[in-house]
Amino acid sequence: MAGSRRYRKPLVSFEFGTRIYAPTAAEPRYRVVAPGVDGVRVSQKFTTEDAALPGRASSRSSSPRPR
Repeated sequence: MAGSRRYRKPLVSFEFGTRIYAPTAAEPRYRVVAPGVDGVRVSQKFTTEDAALPGRASSRSSSPRPR
């Protein structure tokens, strides 16, 4: 069982601990892992690299908010 997990090197690491992992054959999405405000690690998966990178416009953030 110890040999079944492999260490994956992050595609990008940011200064406060946020890491982005590239897709693999087993997981076809980009994975973003960051420390949460309460100290618990949080993660989110994205289909494109642009959506995974912070500060980039995504389809969710570019749409106007309903009032």
